[in-house]
Amino acid sequence: MTLYETLTLLASLLALVVSTVSLVRGRKLGQVQEDLAKITSELALRQIDSLEIAKLEKAVPQLGVHITSLTKTSYFIITNTGQGSAFDVDLELIDCPDNPLVTARDLLPCPELKPRSTVKLLASFHLSSPLRYQIKLRWTTENGGGESEVFWVSQHSV
Repeated sequence: MTLYETLTLLASLLALVVSTVSLVRGRKLGQVQEDLAKITSELALRQIDSLEIAKLEKAVPQLGVHITSLTKTSYFIITNTGQGSAFDVDLELIDCPDNPLVTARDLLPCPELKPRSTVKLLASFHLSSPLRYQIKLRWTTENGGGESEVFWVSQHSV
């Protein structure tokens, strides 16, 4: 073998080693990129699930009730402070033989209580009326689920 043939052989062997190292590193890099792509797609799915849950929670009604007195007129006021509508809203006084509600029969059940809206129910209190009432609110959510919550309200709450 001549000197030129030997140098050519060494150059080709060196090129073979460089190519092999480059191929191994490329495969490792490809594997890392594939793993990162899987992690990114899993994260995207979790974010989508999180956004859907947040959207559902955002559309939930939050109902409350209180008594307000204006001059000599008193009202039970049902409020929806949530961001979803409540349907078929009904109010029930628990353990109250003397019902102070005057207009409840006409207004309840309320077909729809939209977000940030109220229903005023005229009430008539007398001197022997209790100062506190236990009230159960029942409603249906947008997805058709029935909800209820019990509140204690006082005539002196503003």
